Amino acid sequence: MYNGMTEGLFTGEDLSKYCNDVKTDWLQARKNIQDSDGAREMAVQAKWFYQVL
Repeated sequence: MYNGMTEGLFTGEDLSKYCNDVKTDWLQARKNIQDSDGAREMAVQAKWFYQVL
């Protein structure tokens, strides 16, 4: 899964398009795996998880 996300194997766009040194777009990052299915809920969970780390 990591390689698929970082290399854009699932959608043709890698994760760095949404999460990088300039911005972190949790909502759009969901598209890296599966279009926008459940994107808002996943964005909320991702933000929480990132803060906990």
